[in-house]
Amino acid sequence: MILPNRHNTMKFKITDLTGRRVSSETFLNKTITVESRSGLHTAEKALINNLSSIPPGGNLLIAGNRTGVLAMIVATLQPERQITCHTGDIHHAKTLCRNLQSNRFNTRLIFDDFVRVEEGVGVTDDSCPADAAGAVITVACTTRIPEGGFDNALFMITPTTTTGELTLDLLENIHQRLKIKGKCLIAYDGESHALTKQLKEAFGKVQTIEQSRKGGTIFLATKKGELKKPRDFHATFETSLPGGNKITLGSLPGIFCHRRADSGVWPWLKLRQSGWSRECVCWTWGAAAGLSACCWRRNTRRLK
Repeated sequence: MILPNRHNTMKFKITDLTGRRVSSETFLNKTITVESRSGLHTAEKALINNLSSIPPGGNLLIAGNRTGVLAMIVATLQPERQITCHTGDIHHAKTLCRNLQSNRFNTRLIFDDFVRVEEGVGVTDDSCPADAAGAVITVACTTRIPEGGFDNALFMITPTTTTGELTLDLLENIHQRLKIKGKCLIAYDGESHALTKQLKEAFGKVQTIEQSRKGGTIFLATKKGELKKPRDFHATFETSLPGGNKITLGSLPGIFCHRRADSGVWPWLKLRQSGWSRECVCWTWGAAAGLSACCWRRNTRRLK
């Protein structure tokens, strides 16, 4: 990775706020400035500061990052590199596209067939601004990481937004998409013992680059071969409220890897049992609202 010098500085802004309300941070020996609403996440900062651990060139996968700053930095330093940003929900896909476009980067949004996207979200190749920087950055809103073979990957994990089972599923999916000898730089903001074990099971060779209470843990994993026993995270289970009818739920790997109902499902079950009252409000996890909307449209008791 070729890093900028003091005479080649860059600035990225991912907020509409101005003046004192903006949080301004510098990275890589003060050659990069990022303006945001409240500062970048600890894990994201760690990945930026350790970008030199990833070899230059080739196709790069960025998973778990929701601001697009990592893609902006890499695309500026290596404009010939092909970059794919992967996210599992359309909200963050829109955020990625918006941030990239506002900083004059070419973007292309791809998504699964069942994802509904409003017209105008994402920029196609023929509608990119004339002065946009570098090659096209692909934003993938898909349950599985796109195929094609990546030379290297960056993966940002936060325990509050990515459960242990989902983390393991994404790790295996990243491993499958990497080329042999491909490297994955991982930033984890949490207790790292369990993750270290999972990384060694998947990759074999894992190096701990940095570890601190404030900055989390930075791993560098190298793919040595294909997975011997890939896990299958598909699951079907039944759940219900006490005394209510049973509802069959199916998990979707890459998005929803639980094998039991969590707090997000209960408001949906109450909504279902109450006869789909339009006055019911879901105040917990977003999946509950999605489940209720899908079942309401399809008039079904079974949902995947």
